[in-house]
Amino acid sequence: MNSMRPLAGRVALVTGAGPGLGRALARGLAEAGADLVVCDINEASLAAARAAVEETGAECLTVRCDVSDSAAVQRMFVEAAERFAEPPASAHVRKDDGDAELVQKVGAASEILRPGAR
Repeated sequence: MNSMRPLAGRVALVTGAGPGLGRALARGLAEAGADLVVCDINEASLAAARAAVEETGAECLTVRCDVSDSAAVQRMFVEAAERFAEPPASAHVRKDDGDAELVQKVGAASEILRPGAR
């Protein structure tokens, strides 16, 4: 593992990746070496998230997806599988009343965000 880019060769999926915390999380994972699947319901926010990720040199797949729609979520995972060989670790950002809360971190992403959390 490269200590400067500990997620090199990994794929992370971030829902709610358009604005704020979601975009910052996606960029942070990209800076750590991960390629990204970013999902949000807002197309303009997705474009900004893609730009933030690609500035780091990481690959980025954007998927417009309403995570409350199970069929849309399944399509998102199909698109991710078609683009990247490795299944993504995931991070979900839930937005309620304009606030963002990090709900879930798994796999290597949690180690980067909270070392020793595994």
